[in-house]
Amino acid sequence: ETNVFSEKFTGPVGIKLCVAVLPLSVHVKTKTHKENIDEGDSVTLNCGSENCYRNQESFLWFKNQHLLPEVTKNKLRLSSVNHTDHANYSCALNNSNILPSREFLLDVRYHPQDVEIRVLSSGEIQEGNAVTLLCKSKANPAVHNYSWFQIREANKTSVGSERELYITSASPRDDGLYFCIATNEMGSKKSPVFALKVKVVRQLHFLLMMVVGCLCGVAALTVFLTFRSGRRKKKQSTEQTTVQHSRAKHSHLQPSEMQRLNAQSNL
Repeated sequence: ETNVFSEKFTGPVGIKLCVAVLPLSVHVKTKTHKENIDEGDSVTLNCGSENCYRNQESFLWFKNQHLLPEVTKNKLRLSSVNHTDHANYSCALNNSNILPSREFLLDVRYHPQDVEIRVLSSGEIQEGNAVTLLCKSKANPAVHNYSWFQIREANKTSVGSERELYITSASPRDDGLYFCIATNEMGSKKSPVFALKVKVVRQLHFLLMMVVGCLCGVAALTVFLTFRSGRRKKKQSTEQTTVQHSRAKHSHLQPSEMQRLNAQSNL
């Protein structure tokens, strides 16, 4: 059975008999007895069976299934809790084969922690590419408001209000320092600044096009000069052949006529 019997027997001295039937369980108590546990509150966790707690026994306490060796009593006291105390706790009797209690979630509410900016885009941030910046944080309850700011030339500008800041086409005007602020019911926290540098590739493309254009121009000029030189040589060869044929044809003429023909061919 799992029922708990707690009775008081009165005698000459007076004894309270507490008979606890396992399993054990973890119960929480706060000084303020409020419903929620907020960062800064003091909390006591008790290990026992309902209203029966064994003060004389040796106990084991676990936090997220890791043993807390410094705690051996049936009470685990946490003063001024913070986000690191938000965890699952369980307890067990020491030197016993009895299984530990079920895990109990100590639900500590705290303001955003570990706020930072992550770049979701891979590789270098080049001009014209899309860039996504993520405002990452840990909070309880969840963050309900994000604020993004860009610092450029000593001017701070609001640039977004979502968890992700999306830049559709990066340009040099997107260069600068960025930070985000995460806010929940417990408070706010700002991230460290993140330096965004956009690599300009336009000048490189322009230079490459100029080099390719120059090479093509040189190649075209070389072909043209080669073609022109070939035509000139061919023309000279043709004219020389014609003159030779003409001379052979008129070799029977008189010297005075030959001189006249040579003079005409040289004109």
